Amino acid sequence: MNYYFEALKKYTDFSGRARRREFWVFVLVNTVIFGILLAIGVICRFPTEVDVFVLPVLFSLVVLLPTLAVTARRLHDTNHRGWFMLLGFAAGIGLIFLLIMLFTDSEKGKNHFGPSPKS
Repeated sequence: MNYYFEALKKYTDFSGRARRREFWVFVLVNTVIFGILLAIGVICRFPTEVDVFVLPVLFSLVVLLPTLAVTARRLHDTNHRGWFMLLGFAAGIGLIFLLIMLFTDSEKGKNHFGPSPKS
């Protein structure tokens, strides 16, 4: 959970590097919270289907900026620019290429974006 809160604290920091663990813990916790909020919407049976998604969509908007920041820092850790996250909008090969970069281990030592967070 420390990794999750650390990523939230750095919600406007698009510089530096983020370890794989920090990124994937952030993604996992956000997915769990999103699922819980969606389940609450379904269980409470809001009057219309659109209202079921109100809580998860609001949560997604709240964590949008921290998600972009931690993704950019994760890409920096693999020695890629943060703009590569736009590959996620390209269906198929672009999304696969982005996921490969996000799963790739950190570049050892210092790179263009700063010292390794592992040291």
